[in-house]
Amino acid sequence: MESIIETVETSGISAHLREDGIVHLYIKDHTHITREMLENLIVQLKQLKKNNVPLIVEGGEFITIGQNAKRFAKEFESKANISSRIVITKNLAQKILVNYYYKNQILEKPFKEFNNTEEAEKWISKNNHYSET
Repeated sequence: MESIIETVETSGISAHLREDGIVHLYIKDHTHITREMLENLIVQLKQLKKNNVPLIVEGGEFITIGQNAKRFAKEFESKANISSRIVITKNLAQKILVNYYYKNQILEKPFKEFNNTEEAEKWISKNNHYSET
């Protein structure tokens, strides 16, 4: 595991900028994701690093997403400074939901789902999803 350079924390989300340039986002257990939370996340990601970064998203248990957050998701995609997104799923239910959502979206940035962080890191490195812009 890479060393953490900087952390930004809210009541529901922790974002960790790692030494290798990856931002690891952890959504805490029982978090209800709102549009306001996503808007704040854009600001926080830019505070961690101005350039585009690969983003690993990992969630705890019983996370819900509000309707306004779902509608804002496409706008979030274009505003957030990410070069690629990886979602770590821990069970079959998460895997089905994540794959359903992303298979029904037109994505501007590369996306992949994994069940462990090590495979995600290899994919980022292999596909050079680091951006200097």
